[in-house]
Amino acid sequence: SFDLGNVDALSTTSTTRTIDVTPLANQQVTVQQVRAASDFLSTRLLPSRENDKTQRIEVTLDTSHFVNSRRFDGNVIITTNSEQRPTVVVRVYGEYVAPATAVPDAVIIASDETGDVQRELVVFTSQPSRIQSVTAPTSDIRARFDPDASAVMEHRIALAVASQDKDVNAQVHIDLKLYPNGAESVVRTLSVPVHRFSRIRGGKNGN
Repeated sequence: SFDLGNVDALSTTSTTRTIDVTPLANQQVTVQQVRAASDFLSTRLLPSRENDKTQRIEVTLDTSHFVNSRRFDGNVIITTNSEQRPTVVVRVYGEYVAPATAVPDAVIIASDETGDVQRELVVFTSQPSRIQSVTAPTSDIRARFDPDASAVMEHRIALAVASQDKDVNAQVHIDLKLYPNGAESVVRTLSVPVHRFSRIRGGKNGN
């Protein structure tokens, strides 16, 4: 197994590590092919060095596949010319630390709720931050927050979703300016899905 440790998404969008494959002294084993079995991983077999039996495999984690903080666990499959062990599976795992996470991570409003519905989002950030803006592609969703708040690591946003006769399926976009210790400020956008189901479903006759 291969532990990538904590991957801070605020400082990088990808991280690369190298796996060394060294055969036993009395074996002539060669890596013929390497591939990633997980969509968030990619691999590359590096050129061999002269008089060096060790072969090196470059493994890259693409953090664009992740939104919220989570543990990731994937596999790299190595194919060799060994008759005893032609395939080797290397587990690659670690912890993705998102720059911002919303709780809840989605707002879902059932059809039995009437009138304008209020919901609260709590946004946690990995570094002190300020909310720059909260926007939605529809006027049916309104947001309130304190634009003058100090840089903190927890924010509260009040959402109001208007009552209407059709479903609402939209994304609320939260622009955050984060202030990493000793580094320049960084702007990141956190998107939260909002779904409201109307009472009228299945056509005009309700079928």
